[in-house]
Order: sequence, then structure tokens, then C-alpha cells
Amino acid sequence: METRRGKFAAVRRCTHKVTGQSYAAKFIRKRRRSMDHRQDILHEVAVLYMASVGRCSKIVGLHEVYETQHEVAIVLELASGGELQRIVDVQDGLSEKEAVHVMRQIIQGLVFLHENNIAHLDLKPQNLLLTTDYPEMDVTLCDFGISRVIQDGVEVREILGTPDYVG
Repeated sequence: METRRGKFAAVRRCTHKVTGQSYAAKFIRKRRRSMDHRQDILHEVAVLYMASVGRCSKIVGLHEVYETQHEVAIVLELASGGELQRIVDVQDGLSEKEAVHVMRQIIQGLVFLHENNIAHLDLKPQNLLLTTDYPEMDVTLCDFGISRVIQDGVEVREILGTPDYVG
């Protein structure tokens, strides 16, 4: 069952055959528009791995990575509550108390990333996943496809992100 489709990837729910544990598998094509994107995929996996080793609960958990000839499957923690965007749409926004609760968690994830010199660069409600249902709303950050390692004295000059959310 497909749970989410982006520009370059599809996310499907999957189940471990032995344990019965549910996960989200993100399938990313290695070649798009005649260009090789393996380095971008490896970067995303490296960010997820770093977060899992650092035990940051505010970054979606990495479980496994598989590669075929044409795509890479990144097996991730299943966020059973879906995207924050869904809650915002259904509830017609968040209360101040709910927004503070969500923002604290987003900031925890961003602090972890920034302490490790990573800039997400595509933060938006669709890239914020709920590991618990509304109203608890435990949030994790996902989709590091355009994130960048930031080095002292080096500026990111690319225009990145989703146009409606670029600051």
C-alpha cells in the first residue's frame, strides 16, 4: 500500500516477515532525467544513519537499506500518525498549546542536525511525521534528500526547498 508519493520517491508500508513489525519503505530511483542521483541518496542515508547512531528521537529512525539495479529502498520507522499536514488540514490548524508542543519537538530535531552541521533545507508540514496520533503528536523530521552538510565559512548558494515554504 502506497502511503506517500513525492517528486522522486514513493513510500510504502511494509511488514517484516519474521517479526511482523511494520515499517515505511522509501523507494528512490537512482537515475532521474538521465542523471545519476546515487550520491544524493547516499547522503540521505548517511544523515539518517548519523541520527540513528546519535539516538535522536526527533529524526525518523533508519532500519535497513536495500539496493536494486534501478532504485534504493530505505526502510524507516513507521510514523503511524501520518504527516503533520494532514492534522493541520483536518483540524483546521493547531491550537497555541498544540503548536508549542510540535515546535519544541521540531526544534529538538533541528538542534541535533545543526550540532552535526546538517541543514534540512526542506522543512514543511509534509516532512514532519507523527509517530503518535492526534492529540499527542510526537513529531519526527523526515526527507533529507536536499539537506546539506554546512561547513564553517562556506555558504550554500543553491536555491533549495519547496517554493511555498522557502524562507
